[in-house]
Amino acid sequence: MRMASVSKSLTGSALHSAISVNLLALRRYLRILLYSVENNHDLIEFIDNVCVGNIRLALEFVTTFVGSGHVNTQKMLDLDNRQRPGHHYVVPLHEFLRAIMYGDNSHYDPQTSPIVNMFDITSFDGREHFILPILIDYVMRASSSAGVEGFVGTREVFKYAQNAGFTPAQIQAALRRALHRKLVEGEARRVPESGDPMPTSIRATTVGAYHATRLIGYFTYADAVVVDTPILDDNVRRSMGDEHLINGRLARASAFCVYLDEQWKTVPKKAVSFDWDLFAGNLRAEIGRIRGLVS
Repeated sequence: MRMASVSKSLTGSALHSAISVNLLALRRYLRILLYSVENNHDLIEFIDNVCVGNIRLALEFVTTFVGSGHVNTQKMLDLDNRQRPGHHYVVPLHEFLRAIMYGDNSHYDPQTSPIVNMFDITSFDGREHFILPILIDYVMRASSSAGVEGFVGTREVFKYAQNAGFTPAQIQAALRRALHRKLVEGEARRVPESGDPMPTSIRATTVGAYHATRLIGYFTYADAVVVDTPILDDNVRRSMGDEHLINGRLARASAFCVYLDEQWKTVPKKAVSFDWDLFAGNLRAEIGRIRGLVS
């Protein structure tokens, strides 16, 4: 029996007769995803570093992307139709990242998102916006000359951060969050519960390294976490509205970058190896590039 109709659509017998699945479009959509994962280096790097070889998590990411309301599926199919034979539309990292960061939510939720807000703070101290990147950057650098398996003594981490002006309470809160969110790991991969002593040594994971060396310089990342980041400047905080249109989101991200630039000025630069200015430059360049595309 020939099933010529399969090339067009298939009516779901268990559903309403008016509901059908366009199998050609579905096949093209899945092919776009496979082609993107095989050919987009930035996408490969994101999945590889954040999923850390966990195939189930990688599949969850793909499932999240497919079902995300933040993805314009029809646009993907339309752009795919314009590709030359043998090629397909490549899902850019920013589309995939946005879907993963937001999940089923209309706004970024740090409790459910697998992506961590690196700029969150626990005190009224603008320097603390950078404590996680500073700590992870230090652990990454120190691990190259560290002992077995790249672990760095926790005491050394505390000493380094205190020399940069951070209090023991700020450092402990940052390290506990980093351990719980798998940005760093302790010996035997033990995650301390509330009241437990800190591990005697830690090392950065690929998740933490990717956050600290890639994500914090992306517009999509800043656009998401700005709604979750405590803004200590009253004037800046009042200007941070709920934006949905791209021009408003670009302006908000730009203002967020300027705010972080001001907070960065309070960090003693000679005491840390991390350099926010590099990431701020990348962020401003990406904002400018996007503005040029939408103008």
